[in-house]
Amino acid sequence: MKKIISLLLCVLLLVGMFTACDKTMTMEEILKDTTVVMGKAGKQDVHAYELLYLMSMGYDAETAFEEISSIKIMQQKAMDSGIALTEEEIKAADEELNAMIEQYGGQEAFDEILSQFGLTFEQYKSIMDMSNLVTKFNSEAVNLGLFEEVTEEQAKAYFDGNFIKAKHILFTTQNPETGEALPEEEINAKMALAEDTLNKIKAGADFDSFASLNEDPGSASMPDGYVFAVTSKVTDTDELSTLQQAGFAMVAEFEAAADALEIDAVSDLVQTSYGAHIIKRVAMTDADYEANKTTIINILNNAKYLKKINEWKEDYKIKKNEKMIASINMEEFQAIMAAKAEEKAAQQPVEETPVEEEVTAE
Repeated sequence: MKKIISLLLCVLLLVGMFTACDKTMTMEEILKDTTVVMGKAGKQDVHAYELLYLMSMGYDAETAFEEISSIKIMQQKAMDSGIALTEEEIKAADEELNAMIEQYGGQEAFDEILSQFGLTFEQYKSIMDMSNLVTKFNSEAVNLGLFEEVTEEQAKAYFDGNFIKAKHILFTTQNPETGEALPEEEINAKMALAEDTLNKIKAGADFDSFASLNEDPGSASMPDGYVFAVTSKVTDTDELSTLQQAGFAMVAEFEAAADALEIDAVSDLVQTSYGAHIIKRVAMTDADYEANKTTIINILNNAKYLKKINEWKEDYKIKKNEKMIASINMEEFQAIMAAKAEEKAAQQPVEETPVEEEVTAE
């Protein structure tokens, strides 16, 4: 009975430790101890300094927590799968870090740079160690039977079912450098040219004979047309995001118009934010698949792996301290760090310029 009571007390104490942090803190308070816990991913604590590290790269606090949580879950899975860095791998990572320190002018200079992001050297090394372990785990996940990669046959079927190819002639209505709309009279002139060109093509003129009118700079490297995904048909959010990141997505109006065409058919004028397009759907070739095969396989594997991470998240559970995360404000953090930098600079002794003594001729 005493053992049961003791165990219950331990559980209650642990719960109390986590919920006790469920409060709002100022950035000043967080920066006094950046090891403060913002949540848990499995058995791994998510610390403020880890969020600040990602936020310094442009993430907002919520997204940074999600990213760190995913990494922590993979770290936990690696540890539970018996994966650890070998002495040789640790030594290689240390050598790489030492080379970086040397590149930045030594340990003191490197520490100064880290301090601008609210990090100590030990915290930065902890992040790097975690990253190296997760990288090793990712490379060994297939061999461990934790993840089954996409086959070439599956990738080809996906490509055939979700990708199309099209050429276009763009009459742009915006300044290519600023993105601002062109003057109305210039737009009207271009629309008149676009209408005239379309009528000639519809009357039987060769589509490619008007290539010189195309104002899309990217078409020069894609003379046979763009290969892209019909993202409106992709229901898997992980696949969709990876396709978009890989540049396989066109603007919605262009995609819809191209997908509605039969092979070798030409569209009417299609308006997008870039201007007016005349689109011609063209047939895919085996060479198109071969040119994109590796990227397609990587995209599908990445999406599949993201699903697996989400499954592991369900297994290990994520606990998020909403109030603590809401306490982190990047603008306020940057303002505080800038103020500290100014204060430090003001405390530096000013070197006095020696006054040359006037020499008088005797």
